[in-house]
Amino acid sequence: MATESATAIPLVIFGARSFTSGELLRLLCAHPRIQPGCLVSRSAAGVPLGELQPHLAGQFASLDLRAQTDEQAYEYLSEHPNAAIALCTGSGESAPIVAELDARGLLAGRKLVDLSGDFRLPTPEEYTEWYGREHACPQRLSDFDYCIPELHRDACKGTLVSNPGCFATAVQVACAPAIRSGLISDDIRVFAITGSSGSGATPKPNTHHPTRAHELYAYRPLIHQHTPEVMRGLGLSDEEQFSLVTHSAPIVRGITVTATFRLKSIADADAFAQAYATFAASEPMIELVSDTPRLAGVIGTNLVRVSTAVEGERAVAFSAIDNLTRGASGQALQNLNRVLGFEETLGLTAPGLYPV
Repeated sequence: MATESATAIPLVIFGARSFTSGELLRLLCAHPRIQPGCLVSRSAAGVPLGELQPHLAGQFASLDLRAQTDEQAYEYLSEHPNAAIALCTGSGESAPIVAELDARGLLAGRKLVDLSGDFRLPTPEEYTEWYGREHACPQRLSDFDYCIPELHRDACKGTLVSNPGCFATAVQVACAPAIRSGLISDDIRVFAITGSSGSGATPKPNTHHPTRAHELYAYRPLIHQHTPEVMRGLGLSDEEQFSLVTHSAPIVRGITVTATFRLKSIADADAFAQAYATFAASEPMIELVSDTPRLAGVIGTNLVRVSTAVEGERAVAFSAIDNLTRGASGQALQNLNRVLGFEETLGLTAPGLYPV
């Protein structure tokens, strides 16, 4: 059972019924410095935590956590200026909340991480192009730092964080060492597979178990909404440099990525592999493995497991993550740790699950 601390930072979580909220709350059960302060759900006001997230029944018992309305959350934030915020809401839902927080004077100096896609792209026009709707808070776009900590932390100095998407995280970690090495030509091709939980808690035809359980198919090839954030995060500007084809798999959690490159020289094989070894050696939540990385042992953790293979001028990098942990809530907690001045790994060192 989780223990509560009077000195912990309270966290206000919007979207309390979502998978990402449930995962973030699960991780907070083992966090010594952050605890849930207010859970917000427009569809379940008054519902206790154990019904919102059945796997957490009995946790945070002394806090008597129940879903609150938006208005109750704004009142809580007014009374708790040190409270941080996690937006476990969907794309199109986070930006209006940020706009309302801004209008009420509740955003200045606040530590906030948004798990949606609403603040991942730099302009409202690009957001509309890729997400198909107008942006509800364009005046705040430039205030959000887009951050995979291992790749972007040095450039991220603000307290408002745009948490990268699940595919975007796995793809960037698989590709960044190759790009930074300068050893590859400008033609990056990525094949990526995800589980059904990445589509959220609300049932949809493509995530309903009877239609998903025995299927493997590509979707949104070359036009997935994570494409522009991947290119931005990797510093790529030419659309001809990069292609992403995503696939839906008959699993619940996990993402695997295969990124294919061509080396500039056949003599660079060892240097290519060394680039990944050096990267992993400096980051506690990046693990280099000798074989292709599997989901077993990664599920439930904030780890990214990577590996490489080279044959002649052809080079491949692999990555595997849990889309709900490293691809969403775990990385959000890593980013919260970072902006709050804690060790990034705090509350994120529990081992993974096996079997899955």
